[in-house]
Amino acid sequence: MSGTFGFALTRTDGAARLGRMQTAHGATETPAFMPVGTQGAVKGVTPAELLACGAQIVLSNTYHLALRPGHELIRDLGGLHRFMGWDGPILTDSGGFQVFSLEGLRRIDEDGVTFRSHLDGSTHTLTPESSMAIQTALGSDVAMVLDECPPLPAARETVEAAVGRINIKREEFRRDPRPLDPACACETCRTASRAYLRHLYVSNEILASRYNTIHNLAYYLGLMAKMRDAIAAGAFASFREAFLATR
Repeated sequence: MSGTFGFALTRTDGAARLGRMQTAHGATETPAFMPVGTQGAVKGVTPAELLACGAQIVLSNTYHLALRPGHELIRDLGGLHRFMGWDGPILTDSGGFQVFSLEGLRRIDEDGVTFRSHLDGSTHTLTPESSMAIQTALGSDVAMVLDECPPLPAARETVEAAVGRINIKREEFRRDPRPLDPACACETCRTASRAYLRHLYVSNEILASRYNTIHNLAYYLGLMAKMRDAIAAGAFASFREAFLATR
């Protein structure tokens, strides 16, 4: 977390804000989507592929990395950036969500939370201070404070209705020659049909995960880019209306 850090607000459009966050490992334009590299890797894709998708920052997890392989080991090997081969900014969350979701495996008090590892049952304590110490050892550009995460007060049906519309394993896609999204220019949509992606998925091929991850990353990163462009042009309200009309 060394080096220059700052945030500049470059444009507003109503309540929408366009900005630029500067870190020791480069800048991130906001609003931004952070691909999740929980254990030091975004599942199925390399750092080079992340860059090709347009990623500017990734998110890693304090809880998981502290347990395996250990934040001291990562620190001794030069920090998380070098360990995972990613030169851009990294945000690490506090580990709070993972710890507080361990129902029956944790105890909360005024100092923090004591929990048992989901890996081997060993006992650990996470405090606001130790969370920051772990994130410092990882070399995080943006560290999150330890937070308590109450359960999400939403019915399952509500959450299901809100989710990123094509279930590729469904029978209806067995003979579908179309790409996932005809308007998308990602490698997946340029290369693979829905029928092929379904075949890979039901056959449990690793390539299914790679193709689907690449498309999902391209979609969300592209959405953020369009959002930034709309804010810069003073047209966010119309962009929002058009986007929601397609949901």
